[in-house]
Amino acid sequence: MKSKGLESVVCPHCGKENEGDASFCIHCGGSFSEPTPLKTEPMKPCPICGKENEETAMFCIYCGGSLVEKEVPEVEEAATKICPGCGKENAEGALFCSGCGYSFSEKVDRRVEEAPLNVCPECGEENNEEAMFCGVCGHSLRDPSEKGRGTKKEIRFEDMGQQVGKKVDALAKSGNAKVKNFADSMDDEKTIEYSKTAYIISAVVAVIAPFLPFISFEAFGRTMNFNYLKVSAEIIGAGTFWLDGILLVFLGVLAVLFWRLDEKMAMLAVGAASAFFGLLESIQLYQMKSFAGLQLGEINNLLDTQLGAGVAKVGIGFYLSMLACFGLLIASGIYYYKLKDKEN
Repeated sequence: MKSKGLESVVCPHCGKENEGDASFCIHCGGSFSEPTPLKTEPMKPCPICGKENEETAMFCIYCGGSLVEKEVPEVEEAATKICPGCGKENAEGALFCSGCGYSFSEKVDRRVEEAPLNVCPECGEENNEEAMFCGVCGHSLRDPSEKGRGTKKEIRFEDMGQQVGKKVDALAKSGNAKVKNFADSMDDEKTIEYSKTAYIISAVVAVIAPFLPFISFEAFGRTMNFNYLKVSAEIIGAGTFWLDGILLVFLGVLAVLFWRLDEKMAMLAVGAASAFFGLLESIQLYQMKSFAGLQLGEINNLLDTQLGAGVAKVGIGFYLSMLACFGLLIASGIYYYKLKDKEN
């Protein structure tokens, strides 16, 4: 810019002097009409009010707050030392380890690996010879009689065996009632299973038995066998005996059906009906032998006199039918009441 009343003017662009009335610099051609930008000095904000102040100012011109930055001393980390007994960090001036009680007053020039080991008798952990407590379980190592010198594995396995044995004994004593109840429950389950198996076996036998020999007669060295479905009306005095065989087969089929459907009440009803049928058949067998004696007359009496009693013999079909009838009753009864107790 121009400096009036002066003989020369300094060019704001190149800094060369020019005549006072010049409008342009004769050296660089810059115009003197453009304002010369003011140099901005570095500023710094007040930490209290936030206003800008000169960089060299020591106090804020607005609020009077101090602009001198306080140096924050760096906090040095406290020196620590590692315990050679358990590896825990301790203060530099500590006399004993806060973890295992190791004494730092004695000079330790030997390496930890080479130092004699003190085996904990409680957990088997290897500690420094000077350690007063185990670094793992905290067990006291001060009693010389408790200091283990054997191998680590032998002590640890022995101790584990003792602990496991104690726990097993305690469990067996405290859980005696539970074990007994479990055993009783297992017995009930087996009884239910066995009774149901016996029921189906009896049902199958009831179907097969009527086709096997029911009664036999011996005369003149000849044996005549009869089953439920093939019995002479002349021997028994009636022609409807074969219906008994059909009835027994029918009961056996019903038993198989209800067993398959697992209808315990129906199974019990079939068992009761079968037992009643067996009782009637026993009475009828006695009557059959009496009828046979009357029909054979003197021939049968002669055979009884010469050969002894037992000319009319009961066959395997009768025994199997009785076994099936009463087996159905017993098996269904056990199955029914065991299931009922279990549901309650």
